[in-house]
Amino acid sequence: MRKRHDWMFYSLLLVGIAALLMFSSALLRGSRLEWQFISPPTTEDPALLEPIEPLPLEFRGRHQFYYNNLGDTEREAYDLIMERLPRFPRSIPIPVLDELQLNRVFHALMLDNPLLFHISDESSTLYQGRRMEFVPAYRMDEAAYRARCGELAEACARFASRLPEGAGQTDIELSLHDQLVRQCEYQYSGNYTESTVYGALVEGVAACEGYSKAMLLLLDLQGIDCYIVTGKAQNSAGKVANHAWNKVFVGAGWYHLDATWNDPVGEEAQEGYGLTHAYFNLNDEELGVTHELTDDGNPCVETAENYFVRGGLFFSELDRDAETVLAGKLAEAVDAGQEQLEFRMASAAAFEAAKNTLFEKPQQRVYRILSKANLASGTRISETRVAYSEAAQLNLLRMIPLVEK
Repeated sequence: MRKRHDWMFYSLLLVGIAALLMFSSALLRGSRLEWQFISPPTTEDPALLEPIEPLPLEFRGRHQFYYNNLGDTEREAYDLIMERLPRFPRSIPIPVLDELQLNRVFHALMLDNPLLFHISDESSTLYQGRRMEFVPAYRMDEAAYRARCGELAEACARFASRLPEGAGQTDIELSLHDQLVRQCEYQYSGNYTESTVYGALVEGVAACEGYSKAMLLLLDLQGIDCYIVTGKAQNSAGKVANHAWNKVFVGAGWYHLDATWNDPVGEEAQEGYGLTHAYFNLNDEELGVTHELTDDGNPCVETAENYFVRGGLFFSELDRDAETVLAGKLAEAVDAGQEQLEFRMASAAAFEAAKNTLFEKPQQRVYRILSKANLASGTRISETRVAYSEAAQLNLLRMIPLVEK
């Protein structure tokens, strides 16, 4: 009997030591206890998986600027995640990466692919022995995600249906930009949808990340190369903040497009100013006045597709010929229902001279432009009342005429 008790005692002791060693091993690896029990990988060979219903929009972004800047092992991880995410797996085996590589991969995933709005930045990785797994944190279930993708597809179809027939790339870009700015209202309250393409295109409320992801998706669908740039920008009040905008390839080169800053907010919105094109297709030198240029991969040096250059609204000086052009452009704008006419001067000196000539006494030649515009317009424009605003950093002036009813 005594020997039997000793045998039972030592058996229990060995079981206890084994359990303690397992617990200590988990702590040394830095794993949380709940991570010891993970589901088997749901990432078998895709050929052996049951087919799933395709999404109404292409899941993976087309241009993939950030993917193209990853290393080979990082790209492998990126590809595996994008391949398996549509199935909503609990975890995805990926190559072993260090912390910097993991951050680069996740950053690339979220900036290249605007349809990943269902993935939270609380996603994590699980490292056990020689195995690493990406553990997605989903903001919604599969049914809700597919429903939202359906709404997005309908919104994108509406945008595409309003494109000018036979339009070239820059006109397509302009139409999509103007539609987005008119339908979306800037808001930054901390709600995650404000930073998503769904917030911008379906809910009509977004912050800068939402605007830039919307432009990325819309241009992607039209076959126009585009990607998101992140950095900092300084507004007219001198405040510097984190910001996101786009780079777009049209014509013969890359340009900066900032749809967020082309949407009037604050006092400008309250005073009824319409959308602006101040930040439509700028080069590095022009954007660098207000934005921190963090991306040097695709220099922006062209000017031909700038809104004001291609629209005949860029002047080296405000002479009589320029006044005639402005009168005709103002008549066209008013007849088209636009609230204002913008134009740019070639230098700070030309900007100051134009502002004084047009709006300051004794000359105030803006009234001569209004009179000429009335002769060309089918809409009655007041010749005695006009407002103006300026964006001195970009040498830009806006005339806001009063339309008489």
